[in-house]
Amino acid sequence: MILGFNITGGNFQKNRHMDSHVIIAKDKIGPKMCIKDCIAYKGCNGVNYIRDGITCEMLSISYPDDKLLYRNGEYFTNISGWTQEVNRCYPNPCQENTYCVEASYNQYVCVTFNVPCDSTPCLNSGTCRNGVNRYTCTCPSGYYGTICQSTPCTSIQCSNGGYCVISGSSWYCSCPSGYYGSYCQYDPCTAGCSNGGSCEVVGSRAKCCVSRLWGSDDCGI
Repeated sequence: MILGFNITGGNFQKNRHMDSHVIIAKDKIGPKMCIKDCIAYKGCNGVNYIRDGITCEMLSISYPDDKLLYRNGEYFTNISGWTQEVNRCYPNPCQENTYCVEASYNQYVCVTFNVPCDSTPCLNSGTCRNGVNRYTCTCPSGYYGTICQSTPCTSIQCSNGGYCVISGSSWYCSCPSGYYGSYCQYDPCTAGCSNGGSCEVVGSRAKCCVSRLWGSDDCGI
């Protein structure tokens, strides 16, 4: 980007990370260049700088919802504290989802760009966070997996024809009539029959047959 390089003012907060939407992430970039690029990307109003990875996260911060967190080895700054010499791209004349590049004859070009989260890879309302040539998904409570593909019901096996129902971040088994238990593991005959009678499940009810020892082999429901 052919931008005026004179960046002044502002400061980085040490060991701080802003948990915000990442417009784009770049590596092998210094902190001042990170700020310059943020100014060029329309909508960027802050950066996280990761020292060890020499990585810049350009952020679209939503106040007051986004929170500043402790993160060792990271540095955060708000772009509002920084200025640069006036040029064709400063102040930024472009629209959202573009970045500004200076052109010849005192002109500028607004360039569109692609990021890993453009493909909306996260399932089940997971939140996608752009990285350098990669993405990570933050899953709602109860959901898990690389793209939040696993639900609270994924590993649950309900018995006796029951089926798993997602309830918020948890689950429950919906059982056929007469069946009960966390996994529908109990049937109408679970309680057994009195006097040594045998039990047979008929529909949603138990059918008890009286033992011959009691003088009858009649069955009743």
